[in-house]
Amino acid sequence: MLFNSIAFICAFFPISLLGYFALGRLRRKEPAILWLIICSLVFYGWWNVRYVPLLIGTMIFNYYLGTKLSRGTKHAKAVLVFGVAADLALLAYFKYTNFFLENVNILTGANIALPQIILPLGISFYTFQQIAYRVEAFNGKRKNDTFLNYCACVTFFPHLIAGPIVRYSSLMPQFENPKSFTPNAKNMAIGLTVFVMGLAKKVLIADVCGQKANPIFASVTAGYVPSTPEAWIAILAFTLQVYFDFSGYSDMALGIARTFNIELPVNFDSPYKSRSIAEFWTRSHITLSHFIRDHLYQPLARAKKRPGRLWLYTCVFISMTIMGLWHGAGWTFVVYGLVHASAQVINFVYRNKMFALTAKPMTPLVRFLREEFHWLCTIGVVVGALVLFRSENFPAAMRMYRAMIGFGGPEVYVNPLTVIKLVTIAVVTKWGPNVYDILGDCLFSFGRERPSVILPSLLRWQPSAAIAVGMVLVSYVVLYKFFDGPASEFVYFQF
Repeated sequence: MLFNSIAFICAFFPISLLGYFALGRLRRKEPAILWLIICSLVFYGWWNVRYVPLLIGTMIFNYYLGTKLSRGTKHAKAVLVFGVAADLALLAYFKYTNFFLENVNILTGANIALPQIILPLGISFYTFQQIAYRVEAFNGKRKNDTFLNYCACVTFFPHLIAGPIVRYSSLMPQFENPKSFTPNAKNMAIGLTVFVMGLAKKVLIADVCGQKANPIFASVTAGYVPSTPEAWIAILAFTLQVYFDFSGYSDMALGIARTFNIELPVNFDSPYKSRSIAEFWTRSHITLSHFIRDHLYQPLARAKKRPGRLWLYTCVFISMTIMGLWHGAGWTFVVYGLVHASAQVINFVYRNKMFALTAKPMTPLVRFLREEFHWLCTIGVVVGALVLFRSENFPAAMRMYRAMIGFGGPEVYVNPLTVIKLVTIAVVTKWGPNVYDILGDCLFSFGRERPSVILPSLLRWQPSAAIAVGMVLVSYVVLYKFFDGPASEFVYFQF
């Protein structure tokens, strides 16, 4: 089920919310949690009910191992490694079997038939989510968690399909708090406001940009050589599509969870404003970046007692390659990760070299120009790497790159209005406030605080019951005005 579908907004969301708070009025919280788990499984099974048993099976397996680890079982490290290996093997089977066999066929000349494997929705996310649980249990951070609460944390439908990847130490206490099961007008207003903002990003911007980018990329995959203006329109439109698509999903996930009085971590915080690749990955897919850092990069870095720079750079390349491959089973995704790894290493070297220079006093103009130069370099790497991210194969990517640098096909008519719209959206993305800037400390949690943007008091956003009702009405207006067919999937659903 899609957050931007009529079935979700008009039926599933209000029914699940009303049932949650109705059962929450009972003396015990278990009925409300069980209701939420059932709703989440229905939400997941709406796509393909055959994979619901797989999700349930992984939860039973991981909870069992987690309880053994939390009780200090013998050979705890072996149990942890076995569980992680089993989860990754399951993920690899569904996601990388055909990729592996295709490469075996190419290298050996064999003709191994590729099995018809359907990638279960959200398997990358709930696999990493459950690995994180076992690591917390191994480190002694999980004690006496009930299976019901564990299932609620894993299946909670706002983050089940495309994240964020939530730490149990932040989510589990919220399901144990009695206040989570009582309607809260402030949380309802905040949640619905953020949800509608995310819905608008998805429907009004991401989908429209996708309509510009998708036909050109599809033609390039089929062998078409775009003109230089076409290539730049396609990659600019996709750059904005993936930004507002994932930003919109992240906002909608946070907003839905907040209406249930559950606070999820921020997962997307204006990465296109970043002035370095390192900063980019602290703003984009934040929880995945933290997961890779905590569970891959840091353990690798600590594998040597005295890691030198060469080893740390090697760890960066390994981590970012895994990050790229996580996004998709293809060599273009591997190279996408390598591009970002190379940019990370260059950024580290450059930052060390420039430290002495930046310590010297600079005029405001020089500082501004330096920062904008850094931003330009960063966004150039991001956009260039997104060509690989979006292209189906290397020949298609090469056709796009050649066209972008001026060696494209014959010139075709480009509607100036399309260019103006895309540039306007890009300018607002760079210079305008995001959802978190507008709502400020009303939304932030887990120690993250940021004041709202400076606005006149009459225009400053404040949560209220009227806001909540207004946001419901706005969501239905958006549905009525802009929905003329099936809801479009989110970009990250394929991962």
